[in-house]
Amino acid sequence: MSETYEYDAANGLSLDLHRGDEGSPVVIYAHGGGFARGARDTDAARLAEFAAHGLTMASIDYRLAPEARYPDPVDDVLTAARFLHDNSAMLGLGSAAIGAIGASAGGYLVTMAALRDPSAFRAVSPWFSTADFTASAHRTGLEESFVPVSYEKNLLGEADPDSLWGASPVHQDMTGTPPFLIVHGELDRIVVPLQGRLLHEALLAAGRSSLLLSIAGAGHEDERFDAGAYPALIAGWFRSSLAQSERR
Repeated sequence: MSETYEYDAANGLSLDLHRGDEGSPVVIYAHGGGFARGARDTDAARLAEFAAHGLTMASIDYRLAPEARYPDPVDDVLTAARFLHDNSAMLGLGSAAIGAIGASAGGYLVTMAALRDPSAFRAVSPWFSTADFTASAHRTGLEESFVPVSYEKNLLGEADPDSLWGASPVHQDMTGTPPFLIVHGELDRIVVPLQGRLLHEALLAAGRSSLLLSIAGAGHEDERFDAGAYPALIAGWFRSSLAQSERR
């Protein structure tokens, strides 16, 4: 059973809290959908699984294309984080340290939010998300047949090279970035695994903490992400990372 709270009245945005054990760490969840579709209840089973593994999940709505463009949905993620920080006592949250998970488009949003404001999150896990639009926006005809909808255009409109560069996580200042656990399917044909590696390598090159988890045999938004030991492993990483950040 989730609890719904409006976190941005001006834009009509809400979040659902899926509570884990009492005092469990809080992790924002941003859904996928190519920046143009989806809602906070899109991945209800995934959220329940993480709650069962000891995380309190705050699944958020954010503004969607074509009405919203970059950086609007990134702003929404940061607004949700501020809401949770500012209202932790009222909401009965057990920790001031907040993490973030995002799937696909949501993974990009939580990554950019953490890069823009490193104080917003203490641990971040983007799943099968884009790190460099300057690479992903240029497709061959064959690639276009596999990915006919340009999710870059959903977010950025008709972007020029400078806009693609400026909106790409790998080209941001990574000073102070929190620990990352990057998750990608080895057979992803929508957002190719190279995108996860690019972010991982950029974080390491900046001296930041990053782990890259490649899911064998998995495509984009594959059921393998929610199977076996992966939910427990990822939840354990968040519990450990957030607990360590509290002790600093």
